[in-house]
Amino acid sequence: MNAKYYGPALGALFVLGTLCANAGAQPKRPRAVTPEAQTNILLKILRHEDERRWDDELKALLTDNNPKVRQRAALAAGRIGDESAVPLLAEILLTDREAEVRQMAAFALGEIESP
Repeated sequence: MNAKYYGPALGALFVLGTLCANAGAQPKRPRAVTPEAQTNILLKILRHEDERRWDDELKALLTDNNPKVRQRAALAAGRIGDESAVPLLAEILLTDREAEVRQMAAFALGEIESP
């Protein structure tokens, strides 16, 4: 990634995510998940990332009730680098209730390289 080219855009996205962090929305309570289920979800996200696979399964994890799952799925989407993830990540940046998820969406957008 060329820092000179992406630096201003990434900085702007990060600032936007940070500004949105104080929107005043009440955070969702994550559903109770067993440690085994959490491990399986994390492995699923990592598998997608390793295989550079952007699909409906990963998209669904971006809307999971658990903010930690959404945050990690957003990072995976950015690392995968598929441009079709941009609209969903932008929506998360603007609408997610959790600041950490919005910030990760901003970072993920900066990871996706455009031609």
